[in-house]
Amino acid sequence: MASKRWPSTPRPATRGTAFVPEAPPFQCRGQVESRLGSAGVVIVNADDFGYDESANRGIVQAIDRGLVSSTTLMANQPGFEEAVEFARARRLHEHVGVHLVLTSGIPLTADIRRVQRFCDDEGSFRTWIEDARAWRVEGRERDAVARELRAQIERVRSEGLPVTHVDSHHHVHNEWGIGACVVAVCHEYAIPFIRLARNCGHDIGVASSLYKHVFNRRLRHRGLARTHWFGEATDWLHLQASGTDEALLDDFEVMTHPVLNDDGELVDTLTGVPLTTLLHGVAGVDTAVSYSGASRAPIA
Repeated sequence: MASKRWPSTPRPATRGTAFVPEAPPFQCRGQVESRLGSAGVVIVNADDFGYDESANRGIVQAIDRGLVSSTTLMANQPGFEEAVEFARARRLHEHVGVHLVLTSGIPLTADIRRVQRFCDDEGSFRTWIEDARAWRVEGRERDAVARELRAQIERVRSEGLPVTHVDSHHHVHNEWGIGACVVAVCHEYAIPFIRLARNCGHDIGVASSLYKHVFNRRLRHRGLARTHWFGEATDWLHLQASGTDEALLDDFEVMTHPVLNDDGELVDTLTGVPLTTLLHGVAGVDTAVSYSGASRAPIA
């Protein structure tokens, strides 16, 4: 996998120049309208599409059953080709974003393999986020990260998937230095939305809450935020129990990680809980949409 050369599309702009196309070549129906609309939406996103066969089949089943309305695809993982086939067969073009990866698998570009901050001696990504933060990413590191992000986006788009939005594996785009790269690259490629940092739940401390508020404000200021809240199903239930206004509860992205376990049951891999149980009680799941505003009826 490391030696294979992936097709890519030309970079839409040279470094250092603004890119604001009159008509982006990849634009999903509803992107412009969703920016202007004031009504909230509920999005149920399945992370890790393309990670492996279990994740792919779990996510596809969740989509077919109407449990999730959106998914994000990992461009450097072994299940990528299968995930693309599933997306094409089900015409999920308006439901697929990119799950940017800087902590797992083999990079698509050479430069970042030589950056020890992110990769091991063999050139594979390591889970650096467990031990360090990325407040600042500059110079050679910043250029390497940007090239890798571009390559991942280009690989997805080369398969004919427009890219409705981006988020990231292990939430690395929430790191201030990485986030700056992600914002810049999304601007280059006219990608309309970036997932918020998790901003609700009972376990967020004061310092973390303040940081997330500033980070999300940066996204909102640039018009890149799609919802008011982002979190897990339990975070939505916590907001409801806390008396949050119902109008705000209808403006929420719910993160899920569907897989098929050894018994063939559809569960959330982070909790082991059946996906139907996890989402029970979350209002709006049955009418959830994708980041592009597209809905999808369950397959009978």
